[in-house]
Amino acid sequence: RRLTEGANFGAGIGMKLLTSSMWEFQRIESENVVLSLASPRKYSIEYIGASDTAGYCVDGTPEITGAALYLNGWEYDNCDAATPALLGYRFNTNVHVAAEGGLGLTQNAPGEGRTTMREYWNGQTLLTEKMPKWEGPREGEVPDLVVVSLGGNDYNHHRGHVPSDEEFEKAYGDFLMEIFTSYESIGGEDVKILNVCGQGSPAEAEYDPDNNRCSPCPRVEAAVEKFKDDNMDVYGDRTEYLFIPCDGSVVNDDNDIGCGGHKNRVGQGK
Repeated sequence: RRLTEGANFGAGIGMKLLTSSMWEFQRIESENVVLSLASPRKYSIEYIGASDTAGYCVDGTPEITGAALYLNGWEYDNCDAATPALLGYRFNTNVHVAAEGGLGLTQNAPGEGRTTMREYWNGQTLLTEKMPKWEGPREGEVPDLVVVSLGGNDYNHHRGHVPSDEEFEKAYGDFLMEIFTSYESIGGEDVKILNVCGQGSPAEAEYDPDNNRCSPCPRVEAAVEKFKDDNMDVYGDRTEYLFIPCDGSVVNDDNDIGCGGHKNRVGQGK
């Protein structure tokens, strides 16, 4: 099974020039079809992130470059082989993923448009369609845990044109509050948020000197800590931060890198 990203050619100009195909399921016509439902799972986890969360290039190799990468790179995306799905299989949880390569909180990676993940999550039902608007979660859709992996695209690739610490901390804290209050409105008073940053390879700088998955992590951690300090009485014990090193102790460029400087299945599984 393969699940590619919603905007195969990126969320910016690529989505305007080369839109994704839409597949609509209508019905099954057969007299002998037996439909079996998946066994119910006790827990649900929602993942909100960018390219790594979406499984960008997990089915590729470092040798895929140039036009093969930038025009046909979507062929190597596979959300079903990314960390969210792998953890879902391991712990037998429901998995919900909101992710697209290049998206950030205050700004996206160059070429990925102006609509950030925060705006997509709050406003759209589908990544590629402005309508229908997302009206918030429905009863029965409350996750036990929300994993947020954002911040890298706010700082990497921008040649120093990055948000101030105050701007990023406010945007990050506002987004965490929006997640909590959205689920509280339908009875999700126990939802927890885990904020993750890192899990890069020392070889990343060779592929792109302005890309380092761990360089934004101190800012992400500071934003999480500020949110906890400001909301300790309500959300302090429901918000955590997890740093995953980029020093080769986790991802080490030993058969764990796909295309475009991103992790393959092995790297995602680490």
